[in-house]
Amino acid sequence: MKLKLSQIATVASVALSMLFVSCGEDKKSKADTLDSIADEVIATLNRMPEAMSSIKDKESAQAAADVIKEVGTELEDIAARLEKLDVPSDEEKKRIDKKIEDGIAGGDEKMGNLDPKVMADPEIQKIIGEAMQSFGETMKKVEPIFKKYGKDSNKES
Repeated sequence: MKLKLSQIATVASVALSMLFVSCGEDKKSKADTLDSIADEVIATLNRMPEAMSSIKDKESAQAAADVIKEVGTELEDIAARLEKLDVPSDEEKKRIDKKIEDGIAGGDEKMGNLDPKVMADPEIQKIIGEAMQSFGETMKKVEPIFKKYGKDSNKES
């Protein structure tokens, strides 16, 4: 099955949206906080649209696919550290959610501006499609952790 530009952009957009409802903390050298993980989530997620927008040929598509896989691995690490924190109040969740949403806001636009001619190449579609599938599988694993700390956690209770 051939992946089309719109399908790749949709998958990436959904993946980004799944995380923007989360919150976080970070800095491996310092104690994790919700704000530090939120900053790390933003920086990590913003690498995907940057990588995707750099695709010009098969070689750059493979480089972008490597970044997408790295992002998935990093998000697993972030989720594991996030689980060690206390679940924040609803007010704190909303604040962190807004911070992340604002921080990744430009990603959808970059994903929507991918070169359709380049993305129509079957080899590039295969490379990116496999990376996005792997990323989606990772997101299914970490989503429950991020949702516990995000604004959608009350909807599932």
